[in-house]
Amino acid sequence: MYLTYGNFTHPAHEVVPVLFRKQKRYGRRGYKRSTLITLVCEGELQYDTQAEFKTAMEALEAAYLFDGYDVVFRNDDGTPTTHAIYSDQTVNGVEVKFIEYPHNKPEEFATKRRFRLTFTAERDDAESQIDFFQERVRFIGNCGPRWKSVEWAYGAATGQTLSTNTVQRIIQYGYAVGVSSYVEEWVPDPLWDVSYEHQQLREREYIGPELRYRNKSENFGVRWRYVFSSNYPLLGLPTVV
Repeated sequence: MYLTYGNFTHPAHEVVPVLFRKQKRYGRRGYKRSTLITLVCEGELQYDTQAEFKTAMEALEAAYLFDGYDVVFRNDDGTPTTHAIYSDQTVNGVEVKFIEYPHNKPEEFATKRRFRLTFTAERDDAESQIDFFQERVRFIGNCGPRWKSVEWAYGAATGQTLSTNTVQRIIQYGYAVGVSSYVEEWVPDPLWDVSYEHQQLREREYIGPELRYRNKSENFGVRWRYVFSSNYPLLGLPTVV
């Protein structure tokens, strides 16, 4: 078995995997959103002279200087094992999190140098394309009378009726976030007939992605707002998803 990272290939059996973990991540609605993949491996550089040590260390450091390449453990015949992360199949690409030299005993520098590599990547495994949804309905007034207090030069203030019936105002508005695109199909229709709606006040707002990764943008927001009027009280509840 041997390890490859991009075009860099380790000698056979120089590196071995010590941890390969897949951790589920969940969105705000409780659905699985992605999988965080972690690969940790350890290896040992062997050399006979200080010159060979310098050359080997420089090659190792240079190989893992950049992120975004495939990291694959391969069988002796070159076929990939299941311990592999393919960068283009992930959201953020393969990231080289750590290059460590955790062993510092004197013999380490005599004929060998052990090292540890840690790779991480996040794979999109969204069970639902909508990560967040909330709608509100605000009722303003109940069509009852309109009045005001009138103050007099002398004596107590009194109430004066301005109209016996008023107009109820209703505002329906909400916000939804799509994982990888705008979720147009999740934007609710107006709760009431257009005869109640002030269509000239209808609003739709698109919000660019919150997160931008190497291979993908995420969290596309959309807001909506409808305004209604009625001469009798209307009933309605927000859309629940």
